[in-house]
Amino acid sequence: MLDNTLFYVIFISQIILLSYYIPARFITRLNKVITLFPAEEYPKLYPKGINYFQRQKRWFSIMNWAILMLGFVVMYFIHLWAKSDNGEVNPMFPWAYFMLQLLPVLLLEQSGFKQFREMREEDSRTRRHAEMVPRKLFDFVSPGLFWSAIMAYLLFVLFIFAVHDFNVDIDGKPVLMSLIVLAGNIFFAGIIVFLLYGKKLDPYQDNKDRTLKIKYSITPLMYVSIAVSVYAGVQVAINQFNLDFLEPIMMSIYCQLITLVTMTIQLNNIRIEDLNFEVYKKDTAGN
Repeated sequence: MLDNTLFYVIFISQIILLSYYIPARFITRLNKVITLFPAEEYPKLYPKGINYFQRQKRWFSIMNWAILMLGFVVMYFIHLWAKSDNGEVNPMFPWAYFMLQLLPVLLLEQSGFKQFREMREEDSRTRRHAEMVPRKLFDFVSPGLFWSAIMAYLLFVLFIFAVHDFNVDIDGKPVLMSLIVLAGNIFFAGIIVFLLYGKKLDPYQDNKDRTLKIKYSITPLMYVSIAVSVYAGVQVAINQFNLDFLEPIMMSIYCQLITLVTMTIQLNNIRIEDLNFEVYKKDTAGN
C-alpha cells in the first residue's frame, strides 16, 4: 500500500536520525572535550577518571549502533504484521522504538548526574561564589514563545471541544485529552522551575555557562509544549476524518521533530568553544 510505503520511508528517517545522526553529534562533542581538555590538565572535569568517561562514551556508541540495527529488524516485522493485519501499521510501533532510542541518551544523562555528585563530594573549596541576581523566566525565553505555547494549548482545547460539540462530560474524550495535555505542560513547568531555582549540579560551572544552559534547556521545552498541543490536535483530526492510516506516519514525524528541537537547539547553541573550562583546571584559583 502507498501509505505503508510512505510510513517505511518516514520510519527509516527516524532510525537514522535518532540512532545515527544525533548520537554521532554527541560522540563528536565528547571527543572534542577529551581532546581539548585532557584529564591531566583538567582533572575536575573527570571526577571518576578519564577511563570511566571513555567507557561511558564507548557504551553510548555501542548501544546506538545496536538500536540502529534493531530498527531495520523491527521495520521488517512491522511489514509482516501489517500484511497480516489488513495492511495497517500499529501507530504505537514508532513510539515504542522511540522510547528505546532515547535509552542511551538517558543513561548518558544519568552518568552525568553521577559525575556531578562526585564533583560536589570532591569540591574542597571553603569559599564559593553564588550568583545573586534573581532568575526570571523571561530572562531565558521570549514572551512571544511562552505565550505561543499557552495559545497552542488553548487552541487545542477549543478545537477538541468544537469537534465534540462542546461536550463537557467529565468522562468524555475532550475533557480527558485536555487534562492529559495539561498534565504534560505542568510536567514541563516543573522542569523549568527546577532549572531556574534548583540546586547547582556542577559546583565548578561558570555562572555565564549555567545561564546559557538554562536558556537552551527552557527554550526547547517551550517548542515541545507547542508540538504536543499540535500533535494532539492532529490526532483529533485524524480520528474525526477517519484517516487512521496517517497515525503511524504522524507519530514517527512527531518523535523526530521533538528530538530535533530538544537536542539540536542545545548542540547548536552551547558550543564547546564558548564555555569556560578553566574552572576545571587543577590550579584553579580558590583551591
